[in-house]
Amino acid sequence: MAWRRGLLVTALLVTSVLVELTLLTRLGLPGATPPLVLVTVAGIALTMGPGAGSVSGFAAGLILDLVPPADGTVGLTALTLAAVGYVCGVVLDPHDRPVLPTLAVVGTAAGAAVLLRAAVAGLVGDTRVLWDDVPSLVLSSVIYAVVLAPFVVPVVGWLARRLDAVPAGA
Repeated sequence: MAWRRGLLVTALLVTSVLVELTLLTRLGLPGATPPLVLVTVAGIALTMGPGAGSVSGFAAGLILDLVPPADGTVGLTALTLAAVGYVCGVVLDPHDRPVLPTLAVVGTAAGAAVLLRAAVAGLVGDTRVLWDDVPSLVLSSVIYAVVLAPFVVPVVGWLARRLDAVPAGA
């Protein structure tokens, strides 16, 4: 059972990274790039709990840190998404996820991720952090995450439930 969940999480993360890096970055939307990977990690955490959320967040962040056009400190996105995955998994019960609290958690996580990433980047001496741009990046990231969440989180939950419903011998 654990290996099937691992395959599901891997497929979700690889797909979200590919879509975010190849499609969403090229849309030319104002502000931040829509955080599909973050919303996917939040969906995994809301469905499978904080352990799976933090591990998947770390793995997704490491992929984003290493896949071209990667620039910057390796591990920064991994740290941020691991924290997001853990907190999202702790905040809401995986079996009781009303729509509005789920949207609020995902939106708050997106804004907090931008702030955490900027703060840690500033602490490690990254000179590319432009604090004047952070408020608009937080706002756009929250808006995009709230728009993506009703599409991504239910699909992640449905896939996880379907995986759990498959008999062990099948």
